[in-house]
Amino acid sequence: MNQIIKETMESYNEYIKKLIIGCETISEELRNHEQTLLNNIMLLSEGIEWLISVNKKFFELNIGDLIDSNEIKSFLIEINDGLENKDYLLVADIIEYEMKPFFESLSPYEIINRQ
Repeated sequence: MNQIIKETMESYNEYIKKLIIGCETISEELRNHEQTLLNNIMLLSEGIEWLISVNKKFFELNIGDLIDSNEIKSFLIEINDGLENKDYLLVADIIEYEMKPFFESLSPYEIINRQ
């Protein structure tokens, strides 16, 4: 019986060490993935801001106005709220189910060769 207790204690001690390493690994992965997520959202936001500014310039030049910038800005506000609350599922849902269909529904500019 003492042998079983000794072996169980040894296993227990080893498992504690593994749990400590596991906690470190998981926390590092969460931090890294969070940083990757934030970087990707920053790039997405910069791209959207560029589209809005180009669309605004095209409008000023009477070329067209294909993007509802207010709708896009509302997406960005919702995403920001989700990020502040660390609600990454909400952020993913906004991007997948609201932003993506919005961009899919946009008509492209018709490019006319001007010489």
